[in-house]
Amino acid sequence: MNNILVKLIGYPATLIHGDPAVFDRWMWLRQNLKSGNLRTLDDEKLVKNISNLLKPGGKLLLTAPYKHYYKHLVGDDKGSLSIYEDGGHVRWGYTHEEMENIFNKAGLVMKKKEYVSGIISQLLIALYRRLVINVNHKVAWLVILPLRLLVVFDPFITKLFNLSHLSIAVVGIKKL
Repeated sequence: MNNILVKLIGYPATLIHGDPAVFDRWMWLRQNLKSGNLRTLDDEKLVKNISNLLKPGGKLLLTAPYKHYYKHLVGDDKGSLSIYEDGGHVRWGYTHEEMENIFNKAGLVMKKKEYVSGIISQLLIALYRRLVINVNHKVAWLVILPLRLLVVFDPFITKLFNLSHLSIAVVGIKKL
């Protein structure tokens, strides 16, 4: 990468200015996956299969919906889940403990547990979706692009107002 921002700040700069290749890949995935997300009924098998592809000491970086995120939005009445792999939600997410259990069964040791996508990220996602529906994805991208700088305040604002994160982020290492 010969970009000046990448040279000055490092790879995270691509998240700030919106690397066009990342956007193109996201659009391709969105078109080819029914819902834009991988949703599987047999999550243990999926993680085990990925673990089998790793060399000992290899890393699996994974983000997944945070199980308790929806509770602050809709309470205990979350609606129904899909019983098929049809692109709908097949579960309401995971806790770190649940993901660590899945990792352990797959021969992975959890090395890092974090929360990601605080309130600012969630608001930007909601705005982007509204703009895509009401205008188009190119306009939505142009509107959201400068607002992405606000994400640096996400951890602070989310914690200050005791709001829920959208996702968990974990790193697992394949056992030697």
